[in-house]
Amino acid sequence: MSLHSFDKEAGEKVPGLFLPSDAHEHLLKHIESVGLGRPDVFPEVQDDKITLKGKAGSQEEKEKLILASGNINGVATVDDQITVTGPAAQAARFVTVKADDNLPAIAESAYGDANKFRKVFEANRPMLGQPDKIYPGQVLRLTDSRSGAGPGHTGPAPKRRLAKSRPDQAVKLTWQTVKVTCQRAARNPRVIVKSCGSVGGARARCPRAVVVPSMVR
Repeated sequence: MSLHSFDKEAGEKVPGLFLPSDAHEHLLKHIESVGLGRPDVFPEVQDDKITLKGKAGSQEEKEKLILASGNINGVATVDDQITVTGPAAQAARFVTVKADDNLPAIAESAYGDANKFRKVFEANRPMLGQPDKIYPGQVLRLTDSRSGAGPGHTGPAPKRRLAKSRPDQAVKLTWQTVKVTCQRAARNPRVIVKSCGSVGGARARCPRAVVVPSMVR
């Protein structure tokens, strides 16, 4: 049972949420629309505060219900009064997305490895439909472990490929189309470039780039 703060200027607008009648039904429909079904909760809406009462089958479900309710335009606080009926589990951390953030940058800050962006993505599904669909002011959950996968993780994140080249070393050119996620290029974080097999040309644009090969030609 706790209070969670949100940026009331951020998030999706939910029509009818702040009307005196049927506000709880509008919120339940929104929760269902983001992929969380019809949970056994009874929301109350008062001004910019939402109170969630009821039951959740797991700590993960409860946290996702809190995020789905708080990441709404006009909501400043969510009062969590949900009881978890399943096994006890460690609570996730909540973080707020900054203006220059992307998932690799958040993973780098949280886990020390930008390539664990999939861990962040999986921990926030189904609310996140795609890894690049985040916005400033949005609150995300982070599973605490610095190793292993988050809930629903189905495979390892792509490994960071470092450029290794020597002036006197002959390089066989294998042209690839690679996707570069630059943690410092906030205005254009995803750049499609061509590079040889060493991906040196791609990383030259940003030494901290996360290089994900997408197609070999």
